[in-house]
Order: sequence, then structure tokens, then C-alpha cells
Amino acid sequence: MPSSISSSRPLALLLGLGLFIAAEQWLWSSAVVARRLLAIQPASASADAMGVAARIRLMNADQTPPLILLGSSQIREGLDCDILAGAPGLGPCVNLGIGGGAPLDLLHISRELGDGPRTLVLAIFPGVVSKSPKSGFIDTSTVRALAASGVWSRITPDDWRLLETGLAQTLSPTLRHREALREAYRERGGAWPRLPEGTAVPFTRRTTDADRKPPIYFANRINRVDPDHALSRFTPAQSLALDWLIEREARAGHRIVVVDFPTRPGFETTLGPEVRAHYASLLDRLRARSDIRFVEASELGPLSENEFIDFTHLDSTGRRLVSERLKSLLAR
Repeated sequence: MPSSISSSRPLALLLGLGLFIAAEQWLWSSAVVARRLLAIQPASASADAMGVAARIRLMNADQTPPLILLGSSQIREGLDCDILAGAPGLGPCVNLGIGGGAPLDLLHISRELGDGPRTLVLAIFPGVVSKSPKSGFIDTSTVRALAASGVWSRITPDDWRLLETGLAQTLSPTLRHREALREAYRERGGAWPRLPEGTAVPFTRRTTDADRKPPIYFANRINRVDPDHALSRFTPAQSLALDWLIEREARAGHRIVVVDFPTRPGFETTLGPEVRAHYASLLDRLRARSDIRFVEASELGPLSENEFIDFTHLDSTGRRLVSERLKSLLAR
């Protein structure tokens, strides 16, 4: 009798694990669940991974190849899918911009998109290669980029913990999005909101014109180097990840548009000489590529100081102007 009980325990464990995996697959592949997750998504960067996963799930592969927007909060807040979706020859527009989004994060998102045809708009700016990877977007490609770029020997114990956490989250979507779910629960007191009519979920922005910085904010920062944009130990890996992202999309035959996203006049004075030199070199490499359409910041201008809420984020007027100009470029 005891032997039969002990032999049944591994079977019960395997059965329970199988049921858990099946439930996870059903839960995170459901379009209804994806819509509900977007409806409760907290207004913070910690929920970006969950929001991106839900929007990817809602993309319809049978539609015209979609227009996918990738980048940091600049593109999340600064481009309008309602305008861009009407570009000739383009399908539905999906904004997958994330807070502080850098190439290592965007490479992960590109892999999650699968191999379906698409037009990819990728926006960058000088601070993009200074970021560390985010746990919600870490996978094996992150580790490979760190190793191939020579960054491996420079990562710290905190970096190791970040990588371990991110890799552990690849085992389970629920594990990856647990903090976003907790935050949503706290914000709404456990109540599910009423879903909007139709199949789409409105895109909620995190900035408004009311967030515009006062003149003193800019006066105190112009001609002063901002250490937040300094090159970091992750810069080589971020630069390599950008190359890998473009090469991956090009091999699949996707249309790739890389945008040097506009910044407010005076922003360049907050960058140290090594940052300016590195970014200028990066732009030169992108201009020389034949597998992308590179869009200069000047092609989306001119923009005045009044069309930004801070050094890197557009206000509603700037968003409309840049979206309309980009739409015109995409239609050519």
C-alpha cells in the first residue's frame, strides 16, 4: 500500500504541472482576457510587459500587415495610431512603445511578434543605448547580447539578480506579469472595469499637455550635462541588440523604418561629448544601411519649444504634427 501511494505522487505532480501549464496557455492566449488586461493596465512602466503582451495577442494575423511602433516613451506618447493607421498600404497600427524602451527590450518584443508580415517603425534618441535591460523583457537573446558584446565581464551582482529574475519569468506569463496584476488589483480594489464596446481597447496615454514643464525647468538644465544619458556598461550590448533587431526583421522580409526621434531645442546641450559622438556614429551607421528606411529628425520638423512638454516628449500638437509627417513619409 505505501509503495502504491509513493508511486502515485510523481504522477499527481506531473498531472498538476500539466494542468497548470494548460491553464496558463489558455489564459494568456485568450483575446477576451487580453482586452480585460488592457482595460485594467496600471498607468506605470511596471505594467508595460503585460500591456505589450496583451496588444500582441489582439493583433489579427488575417488583416493587412500591421504597422508596429517600437521605442521608448517618446514613441508611446509621441505618435498617434489614429493618424498613422490611415497611411496607404498599411494595416492597423499598434503602439508597443514602452517606458525607457531600449534595443535589448525591443529585441524581445520583436521575437514575440512572430514572423508575420509587418512594417516596423523603430524610434531612437541619444539616451537609448544607456539603459539597463528590464526584467519584463529579458530572455535568452538578452544573455547572448551581453556575452557577444563583451559586457559579460562588467555586470554587477545586481545585474546578475536582474537577469536571473528576468529569465525565471520566461517560464510563466503569470510570473512575468505578477507585479502588474498586483498593482492593477490595488488600484481597482479587485473590481473588473466594464469593457468598452467593440473589439478595440482605447489606448491610454500617460502624459498630457498639463504635464508641460515650466520655463525654469529648462533654464536650469540647458548647457548642463545630464548624467542620466551618460554611456553605461550596457551601451555595447544595446548597440549590438539594435543591429540584431534590424537584421532579424530584414531577414524576415519586413519593412523597417528607423526614426531619429525629434527632441526639444536645447536638449543636445545636456549631452556630454562622448554621448554626442557615440550617437552621431550610430546615426552614420544607420544612414549607411540599405535594409532600412532611415528618417532624420529634421524630416519630422520643424518643431518649436512649445510643442514639447519636456526635453524628449511631445505635447498634443507636436504629436499630431509628427504623426502626420511620418504618415506622409510612410506613404511614399
